[in-house]
Amino acid sequence: MIHDRTPPAADAAVATLAPPVQADTTVTVQEPLVGVFLATLVLSVVLGAATATLAVVRYRRRGDPSLRAFVVGLVLVAVAPLPFRVVVVGTVPALAREVAPPLFQTAGLLALLVAMYGDPRTEGRRVREAVTGRDAVVVAVALAAAVATVALAARYESNAAALAAAGVVVALSTTVAGQAARAAYRYRSRSMATLSLGVLLLATLPTPVGATMLVVGSVDGALAVGVANGAVLLGEAAMFATLASR
Repeated sequence: MIHDRTPPAADAAVATLAPPVQADTTVTVQEPLVGVFLATLVLSVVLGAATATLAVVRYRRRGDPSLRAFVVGLVLVAVAPLPFRVVVVGTVPALAREVAPPLFQTAGLLALLVAMYGDPRTEGRRVREAVTGRDAVVVAVALAAAVATVALAARYESNAAALAAAGVVVALSTTVAGQAARAAYRYRSRSMATLSLGVLLLATLPTPVGATMLVVGSVDGALAVGVANGAVLLGEAAMFATLASR
């Protein structure tokens, strides 16, 4: 996990963002930047709460069954992991920070796929018949991204369960983001474009980017935390925009 520690002179608790599979690396954030990072994290939480609230309002207003899977998936991907990723150091067990986000996001990504293609238990034949070569390309890219992520993360993480969870999240999120991007291009859909961006920022990129920073080894700690916090903030904003434009 990525942990923030202020210098001894700083007397404030520091909130941190912890992407999955980053277990033992510690970075130091200089005191002048602590306020900026905390403000970024607070904004992420506010946007997450706003997304959850808007999802409930939209569903209750429209009562559309297809929207139900969409809003459930959106909340699980964007909102549910926040209490475990945005924490004050030492308040959430490391195991919970590692296990909870990928579990929530896997369930949310599956719900988004159901919203996009229907329940395969009842519409499996239609879904199979609709698969095209471009769908296969998206899935192939997603699997390649998952394999590359696991290979990179394995250089500093030996827990097989954590590596498998990271691979599943990257594979599913890349698939959802790729299919949403295709829909955005085909139908000129703003909501699909922001959904694709939000899924990439919140679920696809944190692990490989964090792994790359750890493997490189010379990346400044404040930069690493800033990139992670900024990605979450932008991802939360994209998810809120996805609901706002539907």
